[in-house]
Amino acid sequence: MAKKKNATKKKEVSKKKKKASKPPISGIKIEITVLKRAPEKRAFILADGRKLKDLRELAFALEDMADEVFWHHVNDTKNDFVNWVEDVFKDKELAESIKNVRDRFNTQLAVLRHIVRKI
Repeated sequence: MAKKKNATKKKEVSKKKKKASKPPISGIKIEITVLKRAPEKRAFILADGRKLKDLRELAFALEDMADEVFWHHVNDTKNDFVNWVEDVFKDKELAESIKNVRDRFNTQLAVLRHIVRKI
């Protein structure tokens, strides 16, 4: 009988053991930019009719934006996204980083990096 009680106790103890949690990654800090929303009258209207109110919406829109829509706003003579970022959000740093970018992927990447930065 004594052997049975010990076996039962061992099962109970093993059930109570918890997985050790992983320690947090040290040395990495992330800064998340607080996104300002554009006033209703200053929202960005894409050529396909979608309305963008902040940089997060711009980043998401770039994900599935048709090439024709992108080229309507960004080409050799203009960059509407740069103008919107500078004029509405007064964000010269982001505007400068996308100023010479001529493709959706790298524009999106620059916007996302700006929103979430490693310090």
